[in-house]
Amino acid sequence: MSDSGTRAREPWANRTFLDLLEAVPDAMIVVEQGGGIVLANSRAETLFGYSRAELSGRVVETLMPEHFRAAHEAMRAEYVRAPRPRPLRSGLELYALRKDGLEIPVDIGLSTLSIEAGTFVIASIRDSTARRLLEQALRERNVLIAGDLDAEVARRTGAEAALQRASERLSLLHALDLSILRAQPPEEVARHAAARLRALIACERVSIFSFDPGLEQATLLAADPAGGPGLREGVPFPLRVFGDVGAIVGELRCGRVCEVDLDRTAPRTPEVEEILALGKRHHVLTPLLDAQTLMGILSVGVKQPGALSPAEREICIEVGALLATALHQERQRQHVAESEARYRGLFEQIPVGVARATPDGRLLDANPAYAEMFGFPDPDSMKGVPIPDLYVDPQDRDRVLALVREGDLRNFETQCRRRDGSIIWVAVNLRLVRDPGGQARSLDGVVIDVTARKRAEEESRRSELTLRKAQEIARVGSCDWDIGADTIRGSDEFYRIFGFDPRQSPETRDAFLDAVHPADRDRIARVFDEALKGREKTSVEYRVVLADGTERTLHATGEVFPDSLGRPSRWIGAVWDVTERKRAEEARARLAAIVESSNDAISARDLDGIVTSWNQAAEHLYGFTAAEMVGQTISRVVPAERGHETAEIIRRITGGERVQHYETERLRKDGTRLIVSLTASPIRDDAGRLIGIATISRDVTERKLAEQALAERARLAQFAAEIGAALTQIEDLERMLRRCAEIMVARLDAASARFWTLNEEENVLELRASAGMYMHVDGLHRRVPVGDAKIGRIASERRPHLTNSVVGDPEVREWARRAGMVAFAGYPLLVDGRVLGVMAMFARRPLSGSTLQALASVDQSIALAIDNRRSAAALRAALRRAEESDRLKTAFLANVTHEIRTPLNVILGFADVIAAALPAEQEPETRSALSAMTRASDRLLRTIDGVLDAAMLEAGTYRRRPEPVALAPLIEQQLRGFERQMRDKGLTWSAEVEEPGATLRADEHGLRTVLHHLLSNAVKFTAEGGIAVRLARDGGGALTIEVRDTGVGIDPAFAARLFQPFSQEDPSSTRRYEGPGIGLALCKRFLDLQGAAIRVSTEKGRGTTFAIRFDPAGEPRAARRSPADDSGRSGAPGAALRGRRVVLAVENDPDSQRYVQTILKDRFTVLMAASAPEAFALLDARGHEIGAALLDIALGGPEDGLAVARHIRESEALQRIAVIATTAHVSPDDRRRSLAAGCDDYPAKPFSPEALLATLEAHGLTAPAAESIQPAAGASHRAR
Repeated sequence: MSDSGTRAREPWANRTFLDLLEAVPDAMIVVEQGGGIVLANSRAETLFGYSRAELSGRVVETLMPEHFRAAHEAMRAEYVRAPRPRPLRSGLELYALRKDGLEIPVDIGLSTLSIEAGTFVIASIRDSTARRLLEQALRERNVLIAGDLDAEVARRTGAEAALQRASERLSLLHALDLSILRAQPPEEVARHAAARLRALIACERVSIFSFDPGLEQATLLAADPAGGPGLREGVPFPLRVFGDVGAIVGELRCGRVCEVDLDRTAPRTPEVEEILALGKRHHVLTPLLDAQTLMGILSVGVKQPGALSPAEREICIEVGALLATALHQERQRQHVAESEARYRGLFEQIPVGVARATPDGRLLDANPAYAEMFGFPDPDSMKGVPIPDLYVDPQDRDRVLALVREGDLRNFETQCRRRDGSIIWVAVNLRLVRDPGGQARSLDGVVIDVTARKRAEEESRRSELTLRKAQEIARVGSCDWDIGADTIRGSDEFYRIFGFDPRQSPETRDAFLDAVHPADRDRIARVFDEALKGREKTSVEYRVVLADGTERTLHATGEVFPDSLGRPSRWIGAVWDVTERKRAEEARARLAAIVESSNDAISARDLDGIVTSWNQAAEHLYGFTAAEMVGQTISRVVPAERGHETAEIIRRITGGERVQHYETERLRKDGTRLIVSLTASPIRDDAGRLIGIATISRDVTERKLAEQALAERARLAQFAAEIGAALTQIEDLERMLRRCAEIMVARLDAASARFWTLNEEENVLELRASAGMYMHVDGLHRRVPVGDAKIGRIASERRPHLTNSVVGDPEVREWARRAGMVAFAGYPLLVDGRVLGVMAMFARRPLSGSTLQALASVDQSIALAIDNRRSAAALRAALRRAEESDRLKTAFLANVTHEIRTPLNVILGFADVIAAALPAEQEPETRSALSAMTRASDRLLRTIDGVLDAAMLEAGTYRRRPEPVALAPLIEQQLRGFERQMRDKGLTWSAEVEEPGATLRADEHGLRTVLHHLLSNAVKFTAEGGIAVRLARDGGGALTIEVRDTGVGIDPAFAARLFQPFSQEDPSSTRRYEGPGIGLALCKRFLDLQGAAIRVSTEKGRGTTFAIRFDPAGEPRAARRSPADDSGRSGAPGAALRGRRVVLAVENDPDSQRYVQTILKDRFTVLMAASAPEAFALLDARGHEIGAALLDIALGGPEDGLAVARHIRESEALQRIAVIATTAHVSPDDRRRSLAAGCDDYPAKPFSPEALLATLEAHGLTAPAAESIQPAAGASHRAR
């Protein structure tokens, strides 16, 4: 098939159109402009004998006989070139040539269809063989039946009458002796008459001529004497040789005898010259008339005008009449012979059956068509056959005979049985012929085989049904408008489309126009009026408004058919609803506009990759025009290495997956490459089958390059960020360098990355980190002397070594080839000109400028990090030394404190014991010495505590331990510690507690120290009056503690330096008040740690008030738990211990043992243990008697006093023993460790007898009253 044929077929890939084409009962073919057949239905296969495959692409003229082809090709070309809309051509009668060579007559109708693919001719072709034979037979039958037989009878009757008249006339001329002329041919009569007249009449010449009926030619019948060679008997010649004979002929036709002078009136023709040469100028012409018909002339040549007498003229007239009768009779005989021949020929050749039978139906004669119709070999074989026996239905036999007796039987259709038994349909026309007496003589009839018509009618009915169903399916209605009657009849689908009830539908054109949308009504009326005038095919779209108000768009086509006079008679057309199509077209138009105006390249291709659509943006993007791409494969723009992507996209689309933003490379026409983002979607037909793929392509080359640049910058920024993170977050030098090497491999696509650091003492580069293909650091290049190899030269030259062609370096050429290395970059790590190491990397691809810039940007940072790590390492070493020094100092102070407190505990304790044992009459000097000894020891103890606290705060080793602290008990405890001193000085004291349940989350040691120092200063600087402590809340709801005294006050000038360490208002050597001047500084430091504020208000000579304000956020939500709760025990031991009088004292210092024994011996049974094992033994033996255990923490053995505390708490039987830590370790950590081990209380050394007894009583141990041991005068803060 031609390419144009291939392209032309595509618009017809529509199932509805193909179904409608098949439903048409005629052969249908669609022909392109070049004459090639595009489509054909099954009936075209039947008609032409070709299959559809053979018809497809065949030039339509090859289906016609050769003598028709040129004319048909010219007609088709002219028809296609006709202006649009092209008229519908129908009723063309031509001949078709079947595949088997048989020529068949056909009727052809033509129409055109213009679509986007081009203009096509649609031809409907119908076999007209049966119709033409039928029409011919009917015409000839009518002639035969209605006229020919009767006319022949009439002619024969007239001929006999004429002969009779002629005989009568001949009898009158008996004297001329013409009787022998009866029944002779006209030539013989003429010759005899000429001779006899020449003898009877005095004349020169007698000539007899016959004329043809048109009086155009004359024939010489006879002449006497005979003429010359120009006028021969029996040879016609034109009458015009005698000139204008019209006037003479007119006279002759009136029966007049005329005389003429040839020399004067006739032209000089050879015939006239011949007559004149004979000397015959004057002629008497007598007409040969028969019933006003001029049959010829009798010409008598005379010497002069008037030479014939009347009698002679009469004789001429009589002879003329005789001759005219002879001529007429001859013509009648010829006509009868011709009629008989024609009738017999008609009878024999007519394609319909003609027969004559007896009145009862027995066949007398028949023509061959009749015999063939009924399966007989010839008419003779049918003679005598009873015709009624041929009818299939017996009732038809009697019905036919009955009907024919009543009159002529016209077109009676019935079924007959052929000789072979097959059934045919026939139309019977019969006439009963009667004789003059009215008796039936014969039955004459004509029988027509209408089997084909019957089948055609049945096929037509089926076709009409099929058409109706096809119209319903295709939603195409048809209508027939009788223009003269102005009535419209439509198909069911026609009425459905208009929304009419067929029983109540409008029947006139104007009524139908009422359904047309008002805006289209006038236009449609004009279109139909113009169609009626031009008789052209109508094709128009318009809107209608249905009864329910719905607006639809219809398409109507039709053609005007004229009547026999050429006037418009009918308009036959079709109409279908195109609303959805119009909407779809509008949507497609919008889509097409969008596609064409889109900046994205939009294309479509079939499943074979053939491009079917290519918009302007695609032309601009790829450089190929639509003409260059449509019909070509999409592979023209796909790089060879990406050819698999096309199949992959089809696979994904077929699997129901949408391909969106698929980024790939494509080729332009000039060969350049593009990076495009593809979005592919399926294209499906009406049945939902996948038939192609639509692709939207967007050029993202610039974006991708920008993204790559951004990605490169982001990669390098990420590289720099990760290097920075490694340099700042990893302290260990080797781990830091290893991480940097790993980052270089990961971010810079390095095959290998390594770091060397310089050993300055040996001037050797030492490999510290490696990543990538080599992870070890102990290989060949573990130590590289400065100046050796490439790495050593980088350090010695102090400049980078960079190359993208490693194979050109002879030192590493072979290795680089084996390992596939391409590039190398090595940088010296310099700080202030000092070489700290070398950074190097190998890569299997060239290093970009941005990569080298990234390396250059971090080498300085890495060098600084190495330098910082080395400096930090040195600093850490120094710090460790300093910390070790601080630890040693702290340990020294703790040991010093322990060693001082332990003997002070004995000194102060025995001083109290001695003071209590002195008789009342003892000298005052003795008591004063004891008091001085006690005050000095107490001063020493306060100084040691202050120095220890200050040292821990200054060294940063003091750890704040926030815990719930009940403030009211703490204040009362601290006041009790100063009762003796305040009583000795005659001072009053009070505790004003407005918030008795106030609890603060605070560091208890620090808070206790602050209250102690404030009360100590108040007692020290107050000589008279009193001291008051107030616990309340201020206006903001914060807890406050105020310590007021009526002492000496503070000079305002000194108030600004009040909280500075070692500051004193009177620093002179003659100052009145002792002390190192660190108490208030410690208060300020402890309160700062707590988040509290302290302020002072003072007036010189009138007293001072210190006010502490605590942050509300420090108040806990729950009340403070008791020490028993902290230790995990369910309750305090006090109630269970009442009545127990055994105390276990664990103390390794002998003096301390005696001191405790002295205090308790008169009240309790004291069990003494010098070590933990001794304590365990006593607990196991007498644990059920022991009420309390006094534990020194530092026992000097492998197990300390806390081990004893834990042992007691872990034993179910010992749970009720009160555990009291009596130790010289007084730091907050020591106290917390003791409480955590299970201790119930912590009265640190030194403690007074009174404090120890009070502690035991607080934990439930009571004893009989004994002589009170009063502390020596001056004791202030023991057992704080």
